[in-house]
Amino acid sequence: MGALGSTRKPAKPRKARKGSPTYAALKRKADGVFSQYIRQRDEKDGCISCSAHPLASLLQAGHYISRVHLSTRWDERNVNAQCMACNVWRRGNAGEYTLGLIRKYGPNIIAELVEKKRQSVKLTRADLQGIIEGYRAKIEAIAE
Repeated sequence: MGALGSTRKPAKPRKARKGSPTYAALKRKADGVFSQYIRQRDEKDGCISCSAHPLASLLQAGHYISRVHLSTRWDERNVNAQCMACNVWRRGNAGEYTLGLIRKYGPNIIAELVEKKRQSVKLTRADLQGIIEGYRAKIEAIAE
């Protein structure tokens, strides 16, 4: 018998079709492309928390609500450029991030993001591919 008296075998991880990226790989790719877009979008504004203007290559895409919540993970209002000091060393600098969000998006933004975070979302591989393609197009538009 297994743990807690269970006789079930552990589920095998699903494999992607040959030649197709896995769900996890698509999620990582979507994160990377989205992060690049956010850093380019906010390059002129600098860090949302402290207004620092480090080199664009040093900006990070800081999430107000954790990436664990898929409903807000790729929400452009939830993710803004942050300097490394605020995003990493100050663990997001939440108090100043909150004030920055309100300045940028208005007084209702926090309640809207918290409500959205509570929504359950299940994304397919096609959804993730759509996120990747959509943000690649937005990056190209910024470059023009």
